[in-house]
Amino acid sequence: VEHVRILLQTDAQVGGQPVQRHPGRCDGRSADLRMDLVPGDAASGGARLRRLDVNARRVADRSRLARFAPLSLEGVARGAATARSPDRLAFCTTLRGADGAFVLDADGHHTPSTGRGEAELKLFPIRFVPGGLQPADLSPAAAALFRDASGEVSLGGRVRWPGEAVPPDDPLTLTLKDLGFSGSLGTVTGLSGAVAITRVDPPATAPAQELTATAVDVGIPIVAPRIRFRLEPERVLRLESVEARFADGRVSAEDVTVPLDGGRPVPVVLQVENVDAARLAEVIDLDGLSATGTLSGWLPLLWDPKTGLALRQARLTAGAGGGSLRYQPPEGAPALQDSGEQVS
Repeated sequence: VEHVRILLQTDAQVGGQPVQRHPGRCDGRSADLRMDLVPGDAASGGARLRRLDVNARRVADRSRLARFAPLSLEGVARGAATARSPDRLAFCTTLRGADGAFVLDADGHHTPSTGRGEAELKLFPIRFVPGGLQPADLSPAAAALFRDASGEVSLGGRVRWPGEAVPPDDPLTLTLKDLGFSGSLGTVTGLSGAVAITRVDPPATAPAQELTATAVDVGIPIVAPRIRFRLEPERVLRLESVEARFADGRVSAEDVTVPLDGGRPVPVVLQVENVDAARLAEVIDLDGLSATGTLSGWLPLLWDPKTGLALRQARLTAGAGGGSLRYQPPEGAPALQDSGEQVS
């Protein structure tokens, strides 16, 4: 909680005697904290917490690039002692932000003496609208990756601490419904699916997560992609496999590493099957290049988020019906090999 002003009030009974209500204060933005204590037994000594109420008007991430926008917090914790954990606490909290568009409930328990606990999380569906609520309103760190977003996201499941464990029988699941956006990774429409999150900060997923989309354009427009992937804690997206339609044929790729910092080029080798040669020539966008028929083979690409796609040493063969591939550069254009482009 950043710069809080705390009002501490205790309605406590210690040793059978009431403790006078005691206000405390520190500078900054305001929050309220109310504690209710009960006397401890002979074994534990001091007073035990019966109830703790918290109301913080501003919870902020003080990182250089904030991972989340400021939120408000309301919560209640109660004593929930067991024979093995006499200091166990049960809690229920709600975080709110973005003028009420973000609502996250957390219900769980924590044992201070061991530092262990778990919580059930529920992020109510968030609806992004172009010209309205956007991912950057929730997380400034997402501004470069997600712009002009539309669609819905929600989250639910359990987390445990300390450490990074998410219970395998009840994973923390991020659900995407018809999500669309543009950004440093390209343009996406109709992204849908459920993703099992295994770590929260930094985020990571289990292997073999699968999403589908209506279309994706990272310089080559593909239709109906099916994407298997995993997200690694080092802010690296591993595309285990991608299959899609393109130019009346099929394209696929495997084992593609995408750094999410957006600062490094990404090599991709596309396998193409029976794609329309004329449409492929349009995508390559090389002045003077034309083609007919269908083509299959390999397209080694280098995708740079700053400069776009570059084609390197393609290996393509014509389909059964034959075809043609012609390169007639405009007058004054550099030779093909000088431009770094190759056509085979």
